[in-house]
Amino acid sequence: MEKMFEDSVSVIIPVFNEKDNIKRLIEETLFVLKAFKCFEIIVVDDGSTEDIFSEIESFNNIKYIRLLNNLGQGLAIRVGLLFAKNKYIVTMDGDGQNDPKDIIRLYESIIKNDADLICGLRKNRKDKHIKRILSLGAYYLRHVFLKDETRDSGCTLKIYKKDVFININMDGRAFMFLPFFFKCLGYKVAQKEVVHRRRFSGKSKYISFFEVLVGLRYLLFFFIYKMLFPVRFKSFLKQNIINKDNVNDYIQDIREN
Repeated sequence: MEKMFEDSVSVIIPVFNEKDNIKRLIEETLFVLKAFKCFEIIVVDDGSTEDIFSEIESFNNIKYIRLLNNLGQGLAIRVGLLFAKNKYIVTMDGDGQNDPKDIIRLYESIIKNDADLICGLRKNRKDKHIKRILSLGAYYLRHVFLKDETRDSGCTLKIYKKDVFININMDGRAFMFLPFFFKCLGYKVAQKEVVHRRRFSGKSKYISFFEVLVGLRYLLFFFIYKMLFPVRFKSFLKQNIINKDNVNDYIQDIREN
């Protein structure tokens, strides 16, 4: 693909036991990223029991980070973010449901809108009915309690300005509320329709009934905290468990091609 963009982009892909999916996804993503002057892919292995690295070690422009334990999607992305070196950050799932071709559309949207975050809005979702119902219910609850108008906050495919994203709270359980965090801090957020595909193989690793319950608890916490202590709440949105000083304490191995 001919280079079209002078900007640089880092794609962060958190994976947990996606050995059968990651190679094909990396191939697709590398092809798309050739449109950028500078790019990198950061695969964060979130404590997989499978050998993820063997599937991607033959590729170039790949940084592989293996975590000591399963930290969850949000904190896995946070670790990758601390090692990212480019101006724009793209996050996407490791199962193949996000189409890497949409990276171009998200990038064009963040430039056109002069936004700090563009959220993917999954069109014609290929998930089971129960997941779509839960997602819709989560949207209405966020809309009612938090005044959050992001319809698909749970879509991992997003593009951010790194200098903004690096300072946002990335607690693993709060990852679904990132657009809300951005807006509370005065940053510009927009949405863009993206393709949603069926998984290449296997089952979802990051969504469970337990996660839904935890999400409800966080929603109520944010609602009450923001209402009673608005100044302290904004300070909380900039706190992070993992930072540059302690990130290596969470990492087992780093390899770069």
